[in-house]
Amino acid sequence: CGVREFSKIGIISNNRWEWATIAAAAYSLNATLVPMYEAQLPKDWAYILNDSESCTVFCATQDIYDRAQREVLPSTPSVKAMLCLDAAEGEPHAFATAMAAAEKEGSAQTAILAPTPDDLANLVYTSGTTGKPKGVELLHSNSTSNVLGVRHMVDDPHDFIRQTDRSLAFLPWAHSYGQTCELWCAIAHGASMGVGRGVPFILEDLAMVKPTTLFAVPTLYKRIYDGVHNMMESSSG
Repeated sequence: CGVREFSKIGIISNNRWEWATIAAAAYSLNATLVPMYEAQLPKDWAYILNDSESCTVFCATQDIYDRAQREVLPSTPSVKAMLCLDAAEGEPHAFATAMAAAEKEGSAQTAILAPTPDDLANLVYTSGTTGKPKGVELLHSNSTSNVLGVRHMVDDPHDFIRQTDRSLAFLPWAHSYGQTCELWCAIAHGASMGVGRGVPFILEDLAMVKPTTLFAVPTLYKRIYDGVHNMMESSSG
């Protein structure tokens, strides 16, 4: 894909296993991840890709890939490669095809370029509600300090997050809280997670994954609280 040390890598995707894989691969080359949301408009993707000078973009779905081809690539000269995560292996634009080709080449071809604590891990862009989105520079030390902060809250790190714990990941990893406090924190403690399909499916996903711990924000608890109160008000004694 043309990724080199210090390259910027865009990803337009909700949480999925490929998201975590691409992030880890980017960090192993001392490249920077530029996460974006599926729900954003193509003009937002184009602005962020240009502002960050991203060289590669990963698109979650065929629809996002097609829209990016039509509405983003013509105005983003820095982007040299674009892959689709949902496309089937054998398709030239498929992430699966690239992975299969890489497997044939062998891992010896890829040297690890370990980042320093002061290297740039993520460019997380603000929502842009009060103007153009601004890229927040998050260093590797920013992410790891969050993980270490959790570890140091207790004498034994596994008293807080156990290796047997399982979470349901529904907070977006494109945001620093979901990424550092759930994704990397869980992995650093040896825990596991199921990846949620989105808020509309959260009750089904909770039943399937059976998480022992949840990383959440007040919005979730308010939704539960409101749901319980609505049920009480519309039910008989």
